[in-house]
Amino acid sequence: MTAGLQSRSFIAYHSAWGYFADRYGLVEAATVLEAPGKEPSPGWIMAVVETARAHRAGAIFAEPQFSTKAAEVIAAEYGARVLILDPLGGENIPGYDSYTGLMRSNAEVLAEGLSQVE
Repeated sequence: MTAGLQSRSFIAYHSAWGYFADRYGLVEAATVLEAPGKEPSPGWIMAVVETARAHRAGAIFAEPQFSTKAAEVIAAEYGARVLILDPLGGENIPGYDSYTGLMRSNAEVLAEGLSQVE
């Protein structure tokens, strides 16, 4: 799913996707969160926007367990979409019935976000 993507870089909500990115030749260029449990400062948000521009990030990824507000601010400033990646999954969610299903679903969302770069 990641072969031939128009963009290889993305912004993640937090650093949960580094190993996945390394394994599939992607680049987690920055994270929305400045530090675990800490809302990003305006300076941090602008630094992430500049990193997104420098890396030509294809998408900003948020997570369903957290507010998407900071990701949406970054996306609006940078001009990208916010999509949802789920590192945890949950019971009774279609496609998340196993670890493999969860990772496949996340790979599809990553591929969607990175294939539609302007």
